Amino acid sequence: MWVFANALSGSSREQRDLLVDWGVTQIIVDELNKNPEPRVLQVCLEAIENILENQASEDGNKKEQPISVLLEEMGALDILESLQGHSSQDVYTMVSRILGDYFEAEDDSDDDS
Repeated sequence: MWVFANALSGSSREQRDLLVDWGVTQIIVDELNKNPEPRVLQVCLEAIENILENQASEDGNKKEQPISVLLEEMGALDILESLQGHSSQDVYTMVSRILGDYFEAEDDSDDDS
């Protein structure tokens, strides 16, 4: 996991896209879902945040990115939301920052305007 996180943290857009195409993002999401250890979760969250931040800095838009949609399709959004209840304050803080910065909040109200 650390190898993927390190590779994603200093990668160019082309390198990051290649890693995503190779399925690294799915591996990270899967690890989030099955490993409850706070340090492993933090490494996975850092990798996801690096992917999202790099995309946002290139596109100028933190929300509504193609990688956000891909992460949602992989089930990452549900996993992130469930991790908000994790016992580690550091995990909670990272998850809250990622959700707040890179994903649209769900609006449960009926908005017909």
